[in-house]
Amino acid sequence: MTVEANVETNKERVRAFWNALYERDWNLIGSFFADDSEYTDVPSPADDVARGPALIVARLRLGLERISGYEHDFRLMVAEVIPW
Repeated sequence: MTVEANVETNKERVRAFWNALYERDWNLIGSFFADDSEYTDVPSPADDVARGPALIVARLRLGLERISGYEHDFRLMVAEVIPW
């Protein structure tokens, strides 16, 4: 896969994640995470980490489920993979 194709694939994945989040499709959201994925909220203590799809989705639901909506503009995305 070329770098350009990889960048577009990465951007499509980010857009798909946000679409699932906007739709609150919790099952689909969970599919974006592996068992060893980690998520923490910015104001949370450093040791307060959700690990794995189920706990990450639970954390996102806790913060997002009650609000009526959220949106943002895609302006910049880090999507390039830099070979080391």
